[in-house]
Amino acid sequence: MTSVIEEKISWLRSRIRYLYIMEGLAKILIVFSLFCIITFVIDWSLRDIPSYVRIVFLISGILILLYSLYKYAVYPLTRKITDDDIILLVERRFPELKEMLISAFQLARVTGPDDKFNSPQLVELLVLKAGEESRKIDFSKVVSAAEPKKFLATATVFLAVITVYAAAYPQNFGIWFKRIFGADAQWPRRTFVTGVEMAPGNVIAKGDDITIKAIIGGRVPSRAELEEYASDDIGRTETHETKVSGEDEFNFTIERVSESFSFRIFAGDNQSELYNVTVLPPPELEEVSVAYHYPSYTRMTDMTEMNGHIKAPVGTVVTINGRSNIPIKQSELIIGRPPDDRAVPMTAVNSGQPNNQMHFSGTLTVLTDSEYKIRLVATNGLASRNPVKYFINAEMDTPPQLKVVEPGIDKLVTSNAVIPIVTEVSDDFGIKNISISYKLYAQSSAGAATDLPDNAVNYTLEHNGIPYGNKKMNSVYKFNIASTSAQEGNIIGYQIIAEDNAEDSKGMAVPNITKSRRFQFTVISKNAMEQKIEELILRLKEEIRKLKRLQDTTRQNTEILQSDISQMAALNETARSAFVNFTSDQRKITQGLERKTKEFSEIISDVVNNKLWDIATMEKLEQVRDILSETAGNESPAAANFLSQSSILPDAGLRNGKMNSALQSQQEVLNNMDDILTKLEEWEDYQEVVRFLKNIIQMTDELQRSIIKIK
Repeated sequence: MTSVIEEKISWLRSRIRYLYIMEGLAKILIVFSLFCIITFVIDWSLRDIPSYVRIVFLISGILILLYSLYKYAVYPLTRKITDDDIILLVERRFPELKEMLISAFQLARVTGPDDKFNSPQLVELLVLKAGEESRKIDFSKVVSAAEPKKFLATATVFLAVITVYAAAYPQNFGIWFKRIFGADAQWPRRTFVTGVEMAPGNVIAKGDDITIKAIIGGRVPSRAELEEYASDDIGRTETHETKVSGEDEFNFTIERVSESFSFRIFAGDNQSELYNVTVLPPPELEEVSVAYHYPSYTRMTDMTEMNGHIKAPVGTVVTINGRSNIPIKQSELIIGRPPDDRAVPMTAVNSGQPNNQMHFSGTLTVLTDSEYKIRLVATNGLASRNPVKYFINAEMDTPPQLKVVEPGIDKLVTSNAVIPIVTEVSDDFGIKNISISYKLYAQSSAGAATDLPDNAVNYTLEHNGIPYGNKKMNSVYKFNIASTSAQEGNIIGYQIIAEDNAEDSKGMAVPNITKSRRFQFTVISKNAMEQKIEELILRLKEEIRKLKRLQDTTRQNTEILQSDISQMAALNETARSAFVNFTSDQRKITQGLERKTKEFSEIISDVVNNKLWDIATMEKLEQVRDILSETAGNESPAAANFLSQSSILPDAGLRNGKMNSALQSQQEVLNNMDDILTKLEEWEDYQEVVRFLKNIIQMTDELQRSIIKIK
């Protein structure tokens, strides 16, 4: 019966080894498949794994496969499987045997001839029973093939997946196969750098910013990098990162580039070729000068200035000369403001040095306020950046400035008067002509006339004192009323006209003309004129008398103030206020005297110009004027100054000295006013005598005419 059991044990041993081989081979295939799949996915995802890393993957995979081969094949097949191991496996699977099989097998193995140690009959009986029980058992159920089949199915699936993918994508599989053995085969890229746009010719000016636009195709990542490589010997590298702009663009800006460099664009799993950017110095204006060629009418001497800004009269031709830092192939003037600016080519200037090409010149005519720039293009192809803006200040030829100093107002005149007309004329570039235009009107139509005067007199050297062409002239024209044949009641309208030497852009004379307002002389009789002047003198006499009263009051107040503060070391507020008031009063007196002096001078001029009175009368009036002028110019201002100085002196003695000087000057003012009033009284008495004599002469003349009529 043991032979039956042994046969089954032998069969079961063979089955176990078969299942070991099946499961081990399946596990080895699974490990191999996982190695292929994992390395494929990693290499496919990362794309740029270095070859030495891939070699590490390969070696690691080989080691893992060898370990798996030993663990799942060699070791199980070389492991000894004893009969006891198999019988125990059977009884573990069929516990109803209750260890009968192992007991029978072991007792049969140890049964010997020594009967005192065993009972052959019992052993045989046990073996027979065990044999009968073993026939009932299906040994194929002891070891299940389900687990090995599961591993084998899994391995089959993995191998099928690999086989199908390899068949569907042989290129990718081949690339992986080559790469896993360290070859330089490259994966197909999912991202493509389809274009790079930057400065024309890959050349930029030193110091400029550069924007590099990368256009990406395929799978567009959210970010990209530009790796910049310096062109120096150090090998510096700088990385610039940016986000996607739009659908497929990445813009990189490198600011203030100072040297040439190379770069690559890295986007997704791809990179661009190596691009080179050349940095060159841009053309710059190192020197500029302007040469002025003035219009002839300005009588200005041509000159050159080392400055680009232009300030010149309209019509001036300006030559602009420049020098650049590097050779230039093109230069031009950009005249005006956008969008109305225009380009004017400049010409190269021979500097005397071969192949210099750094000097250039251009011309413009000053017409109006504007601006200009000099745009340069160097032989290296770069254009000037941010050209300097120069201003053009066009000085318009303004009309002459004209002022009628005397008489400056409408005047009453006699028919034989000679009135000096004093004018001041100035012009920015020179005066061409000054004239007086006048017309005689009847009194009834004087206000209505607006037409040009019928008569005009050009001023000569006699009137101007200096030749025409000067920028400033003070002229005196003596207007002889008698030459106009004006009669009593007529009005003479006149105005002064000044012209300059202005020309247009073609050199044609287009003078600017300035006219004064229209003044007038109203002709009255000699008696009427004398009466008006006498009335003016009498009015002035009364006004001087008022000023005298004010001066007398001011002096009295000054004396009182001096008495009050004579012993005062420091002035109190009341005293200081009094000083301010008295000083102000004295200055008012001075101003009043100045006005009276001016009015009296005008009266004397009217007397002289209208030839009214004799020399004796004039001498009296001139004496009054001289005293007025002296008082207004010296004594009265001196009194005010002494008062002002007294108020700030800290010492009482010094203060009293200044106040004594003020009182003395005030007294001189009073004395002068008394003298003026006395002389005016004498003048009145003299005029009474003159009028009396005139009446006698007039009565004598009338008597003679009556006698003649009687005869």
